[in-house]
Amino acid sequence: MRAAVLAVLVAAAVLAPARAGLDTCMACVVVVGLVGEWITPNTTTPDFAAVLADRNAVCGGNQMCLSFLDAQGAAAAASLAAGDTPDNFCSQITLCPNPNPCILFKNWPVTPLGPFPSPKPFPSNVPLAEGAPSDSESDSEPEAATALLTLRMRKLFTLLSALDAAGQLDLGAGDRPSGLYGLAKSVLRVAVTGQMREGGLGDPCGLNISCVISRVFDHHLPLSDADGDNFASPGTTIFEDSFRGADWRGRDCNDRDATIYPGRAVTSYGPEVDHNCNGIYGVDTDGVSFEEKFCAGTKQRGVVILGDSAAAHFHVPASWVSGRDWNLVDLLPAVSDELDWPQCSWSTGFANTTDCPPAALPMLSLYQRLRARNLCMHRDFQNIGVNGGSTTNMQPPGIINAFQRDPKLDQPVLIFFALIGNDVCNGHPGTSHMTTPQQFYSAVTASLQYLDTVVPAGSNVLFIGLVDGRVLWDTMNDKIHPVGIPYPDLYSWLSCSGSNPCWGWLNSNETWRNITTQRAEQLNAVYANITATQTYKNFQINFHNPDWASFIQQYVQDGGLASDLIEPVDGFHPSQTGNMYLASTVWEYLEQNLPDALGPVNPNNAAILKQFGNQGGYN
Repeated sequence: MRAAVLAVLVAAAVLAPARAGLDTCMACVVVVGLVGEWITPNTTTPDFAAVLADRNAVCGGNQMCLSFLDAQGAAAAASLAAGDTPDNFCSQITLCPNPNPCILFKNWPVTPLGPFPSPKPFPSNVPLAEGAPSDSESDSEPEAATALLTLRMRKLFTLLSALDAAGQLDLGAGDRPSGLYGLAKSVLRVAVTGQMREGGLGDPCGLNISCVISRVFDHHLPLSDADGDNFASPGTTIFEDSFRGADWRGRDCNDRDATIYPGRAVTSYGPEVDHNCNGIYGVDTDGVSFEEKFCAGTKQRGVVILGDSAAAHFHVPASWVSGRDWNLVDLLPAVSDELDWPQCSWSTGFANTTDCPPAALPMLSLYQRLRARNLCMHRDFQNIGVNGGSTTNMQPPGIINAFQRDPKLDQPVLIFFALIGNDVCNGHPGTSHMTTPQQFYSAVTASLQYLDTVVPAGSNVLFIGLVDGRVLWDTMNDKIHPVGIPYPDLYSWLSCSGSNPCWGWLNSNETWRNITTQRAEQLNAVYANITATQTYKNFQINFHNPDWASFIQQYVQDGGLASDLIEPVDGFHPSQTGNMYLASTVWEYLEQNLPDALGPVNPNNAAILKQFGNQGGYN
């Protein structure tokens, strides 16, 4: 049953990872639904009974797999072969109530959408269990559905066994992770185990796994940071960029010296040392250092975002909830970044278009746009976006403490304070768990007071207003979710199960959608009031409230689909296309209203490019 438990956790993380309290019933329904959709084009439904009965074909000697089939195989074969629904099956094996009040698949079988683009392949150097099958099957090949189901179930249990062995997972009573963070912590154990084999982690936690988990998931700091400057060192495992590492903030080019990190302005080193990790160092033939010649007086600045899952760019590939395209092997690297893609986000993204989720627009974040103006700021970015982030848990002591800047030794920063939903979004009916305007004011001003103690003079803070989330229902209510059900059915199921990420907006009741927007508007008014009445020593504050309805309308007029701007799996977050469209609109606002916050164009950019090329890249 341990494999079944982990499969449940995986599915829970895939469907609604930003929410705590997901139960095994929800995950069981999703897992069984995915199994039921494991078919290829132009084939019939797999023979579940035959697949589950042929234990050797499915398991290949994998003991965890054999134990699972012994425990549940007969019941699964009988129920699914008889055409039972996933909801009823999960009730029969007591993972759901019987009768179950929350039904996802009201009509069965469904026709899943697809094919969907696959995410970046899982690295081939991961220590999978011996005898692991290759990941070479193609959905475009005319494989029989039953054979494909057998192969994918074998891959699933191979992966689960690898997690259990390499990660020392203990899913027994008392230590059972739940939801996304439970799964991510389990994957973290795999990463730490790998680093143990390769020489151990640097300070401050050493090999103390409990300390590492607290550091990454409670304090949102990099997994490996030997010099304690809160910038990630080059790693030695496949997780080197994740776990709050270089996907989240510029890579530390010397992790043995806490005075060397991205954004550093003052140094005691000579020109031969890249003291700020921007890839510019050395002395020109005229005896002047390249840093002095190319960067002095150019008013460079870093980019920071303090935000929520939208700031971190939460994204679940649609292929993961399509039975035909589902591949658990792709899940682990994404889970190590908490199912966020900060390297592709609208604010701090730096990756190439081909390394980001599919989009109708090219990858061009605010960091990339600002860096194009001044190459001296290479790698100077920090994404302090946390799933579930709100103004109340951002304030100190909280998420905001993960951002640190030295007001005397570092460059100024352009900070986006972007908590665009969670102060009104939660899984509770009504308004009782929404942030009040008084709470909002107190939390935001507390965060600003903290920032004024850490940022250098000449910085800027731009509030990004709470979104009018009515666009979500208006855009998605008549669409079909990738699992093959209407979005309203998904939203209702999540609400019934107590796991709706935004009960107020993902709701068929228009009155509640309007009430939620009214509260968001009240909170935005607090932003406007703070901007008009408060001043701070080291930064200026401004407020920008993007009109999502208007730019969705403009996107459609330009020939796009409104749904392109919203994540298809959760129907809630901005998609990769939505991220890039938001970046474009915010950049336009900055150019028109805050040009000083962008700094001038560096006239030495061409010379920097000629001398230093890509300045060391990002990895």
